[in-house]
Amino acid sequence: MPCGRQLSTSLLHRRRSCPQGSRAQPLTLQHPAPRLTRQRLWSYPTSTDWWERLVLGEWDNDRWLRNFRMSRQTFLELCQWLTPALRHQDMAMRRALTVQKWVGIAVWKLATPDSYRSVGQQFGVSKATVGAVLMEVVRAINAMLLHRLVRLGDPDATIAAFATLGFPNCFGALDGTHIPICTPHHSGGRYLNRKGYHSVVLQALVDSRGRFQDIYVCWPGSTHDARVFRNSGLCRRLEAGTYIPQREIPLGDTTMPFCIIADAAYPLRPWLMHPYTGHLSASQERFNERLNHVRQVVECSFGRLKGRWRCLLTHLDAGPNNIPLIVGACCALHNLVESKGETFFQGWAAEAGRADVQPPAAPGWQVDPEGTRVREALWVHFNDEAAG
Repeated sequence: MPCGRQLSTSLLHRRRSCPQGSRAQPLTLQHPAPRLTRQRLWSYPTSTDWWERLVLGEWDNDRWLRNFRMSRQTFLELCQWLTPALRHQDMAMRRALTVQKWVGIAVWKLATPDSYRSVGQQFGVSKATVGAVLMEVVRAINAMLLHRLVRLGDPDATIAAFATLGFPNCFGALDGTHIPICTPHHSGGRYLNRKGYHSVVLQALVDSRGRFQDIYVCWPGSTHDARVFRNSGLCRRLEAGTYIPQREIPLGDTTMPFCIIADAAYPLRPWLMHPYTGHLSASQERFNERLNHVRQVVECSFGRLKGRWRCLLTHLDAGPNNIPLIVGACCALHNLVESKGETFFQGWAAEAGRADVQPPAAPGWQVDPEGTRVREALWVHFNDEAAG
């Protein structure tokens, strides 16, 4: 069974088409601070100088990038987008903290492995305030930006870009990655992955530039990738032919529909290509090399995601209902900074590579005859290209 709250951009896009009255109500804090102590909880007035004078007033763009993982200009745009969702929150908290400081606290927490206490000391607020502000901003990002930033782009441009990389009629690369979490109080065994640590699975479909087009996060770390995919809204829409307008291309004596590519943990379908397994011929190995070369774009996306938002590298300290929201917010911010062309320092990738230990992918055995036919035709096509 999936953990806590589900987060699926496929489901989010479907909900946007529902009548206004049928939309789910926005999430609120489950455990608000006691009223009598709220004013003392939110702010320590002696430490506003660091944020207001140094960060907002004196930091150059390089320091913004290294600490907040985005430029000052992008940060201010983010604050502007989130203001409508944040301005109606608790009045005592809003008087003590500006929207810019709310977002600053949340982005700093997502971008660093710092504890809640350490972030609180940095910004001059309590540990409890950091947790409350983080979740309010994360909810605002999910409500205001996720459906705008994590979505299918122009299909024709995406397919053309993948064709340039070497794979025809492809509109996405699919994979899953494990997000480490603190040991759950109950049902901890379900979250224990094959590497021996507790995690949840983030499934993502990316375009040729490494931007997330669809995400799904909720399943415990012990779950096979194929099962996660089978239960996702993305799988249901692909099977129904509603995710992308169908267009087939001739391929030898058959036709090939639009497809996505993945590793061997996922089922083989006419619209989902994965590598050959078992004892391979030289030409099958070349097919796998081409597919895996193109598929690396999703692995690079996960590396850049975790290199920027380092909370995903440590054991995420949040409840099961909040973990999908935090991961979703990080994916939305990933797409935001990637679309802005923000600098990604190589040291970040090295740090993510050292810290991110992923369980080996277990192979799947679901093979569709029609999928086999399309893959064989594609294999022949690649052979003819190599021979020509």
